[in-house]
Amino acid sequence: MSADRVGPGGSEPGDGRRRVVVDRRNSTGRWRYACPNGHVNWDRTNGHVWCPECQRARDAGEDVDAEHHELLDKKRDELVPWSAVEVID
Repeated sequence: MSADRVGPGGSEPGDGRRRVVVDRRNSTGRWRYACPNGHVNWDRTNGHVWCPECQRARDAGEDVDAEHHELLDKKRDELVPWSAVEVID
């Protein structure tokens, strides 16, 4: 994982947000980053994150969205904007 700086919205230098690389080939990358609801089984799609666990909860009647624009960094306990994330599969 690397941490560079990106700006507002995660795209430009300037606001101090860090850029993260999520390497899903190893267990650290798979387990450290989750959807905002804490699920680690997420997929990237169309410029955002889709979580099948959240979708199942939604299908079961819970008021939850399966599409997210942030990932939860569980080690730092902070949300990272999707635009600041690079995923390696």
